[in-house]
Amino acid sequence: MGKKADRIKCIAYLSSTGSISLAQRKEDGQLIQIQRYARKHNLEIVDVVRRNGFGWQSVIKQFEDMAFNVGRNKADVVLIVNSITLSTEIVDRFRLAGIIQAGGGKLMSVDEGEMTLPLFQKTNNAEVEYGKISKR
Repeated sequence: MGKKADRIKCIAYLSSTGSISLAQRKEDGQLIQIQRYARKHNLEIVDVVRRNGFGWQSVIKQFEDMAFNVGRNKADVVLIVNSITLSTEIVDRFRLAGIIQAGGGKLMSVDEGEMTLPLFQKTNNAEVEYGKISKR
């Protein structure tokens, strides 16, 4: 028998708005969807972060904390159910994807797949384009 492929570490991010009790019920449903997706796609959930109905500034702080953990190799991916649960504004969703990407990880959605920002980033005479490095 062959060796089982290494599982990709991910953080499950659960996001909903409303009262805390309503938010928790919605987020519990999201967690079930994320767990099913993780099993099917060889992902290991190493942490679960809940929005708990809190506001936008709390979401940004949570994403900065998750990006820090990605940068420390505690996870490779932040997994959500779909991007509309983060914000109704597309600019806000791209901001959150950028925060995770700047930390060295990926933001993935169960419904939409990988949310990418194929932008260049300059670092020490090298250009980095979403995971590809070319010396200049």
